[in-house]
Amino acid sequence: TASVTCTLEALVPDKDAAGSYDRTVEWSLSKSVDPVSQTAAAGSEADFDWTVTATKTRDEESNWSVSGEIEVYNPSPIPQSFSVSDVLSDGTVATVDCSPAEGAQASGTVPPASTITCSYVASPSSHDATSNTATVSVTGRPDVTDTVGISWSENVIGDLSPLLTDPDQSYTQEISGYTQELFDDGHTCSSNPADYGSSGSYLYQETNEAYLDGTGVDLDASATASVTCTLEALVPDKDA
Repeated sequence: TASVTCTLEALVPDKDAAGSYDRTVEWSLSKSVDPVSQTAAAGSEADFDWTVTATKTRDEESNWSVSGEIEVYNPSPIPQSFSVSDVLSDGTVATVDCSPAEGAQASGTVPPASTITCSYVASPSSHDATSNTATVSVTGRPDVTDTVGISWSENVIGDLSPLLTDPDQSYTQEISGYTQELFDDGHTCSSNPADYGSSGSYLYQETNEAYLDGTGVDLDASATASVTCTLEALVPDKDA
């Protein structure tokens, strides 16, 4: 009695996985002063409180995508037909294409000792997926799989850390989120009577500007304060 055990080596999948997504960041900038206007006597100081506010108005992710290639190697001496599927760890199913023909063809036939390369792309709703599994199926044979980790890359549209400056207050700071700065300064009304003219007053105005600059960020905001400086008239008093 003679017997022969014939064996067929299983197909061998080998894959990669690259993930990417966009992160869009937008900012707003405002500057205000309190009080906007006031009156002060000659020789006295009028104080102003300036407020600069930078706000991150948008920080959103979108356009998540995982793509790559799945190589299917046939180590046996005969051709083998297969189908392949690809799923992310969050359950997202990828579209697989193993043929240059039009349309996605998730199947093929691998010649002996040869490799077929399939491409795939998945469009998840976040970047929560951490791994990606390809499953190669051959009729009548156990499925074979290959699982790899997903390497995510972030494409920032805008600037995560723009530069906030207020030259009038000698202030410069790189920021990453909501930032509000308060500054106090003022104007001292002149002690020179000649500055008040015949009206007995003059108007002083000061405009301060702030800037927010970075990649895709070019904002400026300003506020204007005014002081009406007054000189009380001389008061004559006589007798006769």
